[in-house]
Amino acid sequence: MKRPTWFVLALWFALFPDSGRSPARDPIPTGVSWLSSSEQARRSRTSDRARQLDQVERLLNDVRTSEVAGLVDGTLLEAYHGAIVRGEQVALELRAAYEKADPERHARLLGRLSDLLSRLGARRVEVERAHAGLFASRTLVGDPRALSRPDFVIVLGCQNRRELGARIEKTRELLVSASSRSQPTVIVSGGSKLDGRCESEVMKTSLIRAMSGRLAAGSVLCEVDSLDTVGNAVFCGLLMRRLRLTSERGGEEKRLLVVTSDFHAARSHEIFSRVFPRSFAIAVAGVKRPDRSTESVARWAGNELRSQHRSAREILSLTDLLTGQPESIEPGALDDLLVQMYLKHDLYHGRTDLLRRYLVSGPGLPRR
Repeated sequence: MKRPTWFVLALWFALFPDSGRSPARDPIPTGVSWLSSSEQARRSRTSDRARQLDQVERLLNDVRTSEVAGLVDGTLLEAYHGAIVRGEQVALELRAAYEKADPERHARLLGRLSDLLSRLGARRVEVERAHAGLFASRTLVGDPRALSRPDFVIVLGCQNRRELGARIEKTRELLVSASSRSQPTVIVSGGSKLDGRCESEVMKTSLIRAMSGRLAAGSVLCEVDSLDTVGNAVFCGLLMRRLRLTSERGGEEKRLLVVTSDFHAARSHEIFSRVFPRSFAIAVAGVKRPDRSTESVARWAGNELRSQHRSAREILSLTDLLTGQPESIEPGALDDLLVQMYLKHDLYHGRTDLLRRYLVSGPGLPRR
């Protein structure tokens, strides 16, 4: 359903970023009633910031608890990433609370956050080793039902030709095994350039060739707008909705299988689960990368950890919709996510062509 109000919302906040904030107080008092209402507003803001500091303290205590639990039961990686995400929430809450409500407490909590980040940094090498050992050995993340009988298969692109070839071959195997059942809808996702061509077009050509005539060109859809994993999920969801392959409200359960590399599988599952409606059973098939040398594995583990932390920050930022609260966008709220990407995401900021393509239509829209 077209919702031109989203474009108005996006444009308004892009042009007037301070429009959602309380107006500055008039420094010249105009009467006792004005002073009374002003004092009430000041006290209300102070109370709100105090509550935010309470939330910060609870979050920091949760982080400490998860760290201890991780050391006891051996789930180092999960504890580490949980602490990273909580740390991002703490930073958001501290930024919202300012130091004016309770300067001493604010400084103390900021110090605890700094200590947390220092501890995490000191354990980075240990966590990278755990990451390499755990995720490089996992070929499936998520719901196994989506692997056995998917309704949709989404293949994520990459810039490495050998790795891309491995993903195409894995997709071919999955489609051949599903040939006796109903054939899933296939989407190749990626808007970056590869040898002068759109990534998804290269993938489509390679997949059709690999299927040796068992897959018609018209049965493979190209998603051409994504430039990162968040974009893969959001724009595939929007494309599926635009083509009426899914309903806006989710509806009956659908099974979605994503194909990517083994190191990328966990992060992809996390992002697709946040973006798609809860009615989707989601699995990610991780393809082993061609180069398995110790040096390469360590490098991929470090790169993927950094990407996971960026993704956590992006998700927290993109779901900070008007309310200022993380997680305020429900899974499946694709319009909301697209507007936030337009406003905040470095790769999609100001892309009115994307709003026009997926949200609104008609004359009078700004053109790039």
